[in-house]
Amino acid sequence: MYYSTSTAKMLLLGAALSNLKREDRLAWLWVSLEDLERTGATDEDCEGIVNYAVYISGVEGAAFLRELPEQRVRVSLRSKRSLNVAVIAERLGGGGHENAAGCTLDGPLPRAVEEVLGELRLALAGFDGQRRESP
Repeated sequence: MYYSTSTAKMLLLGAALSNLKREDRLAWLWVSLEDLERTGATDEDCEGIVNYAVYISGVEGAAFLRELPEQRVRVSLRSKRSLNVAVIAERLGGGGHENAAGCTLDGPLPRAVEEVLGELRLALAGFDGQRRESP
């Protein structure tokens, strides 16, 4: 049971990892509606994909974006140490916990990516690893 996953989830993970980008202490990846349809993946198959980005050595903040119908985008945020992604998610209309948060944004996907990256870049610009609220 513990070592069991669907083929669709593995194919979706491959699609997301093929989109992986890194910039200094930030990493992000995404999947499109087309990726979801092509792989036969479900919403549940998206769970945990963001963790692959935050696992990267030197990355402090990570995002996974999933395109939804009707020009919406679901965003999952993760962080290491004390970068507070809940504050970022709240600014974007979502919520969560200090190291795991999320929100739903208006699309299209490229616009949502830039909005999330802008917030993460701002937070990381003032982040030195000390415990405090993100700007």
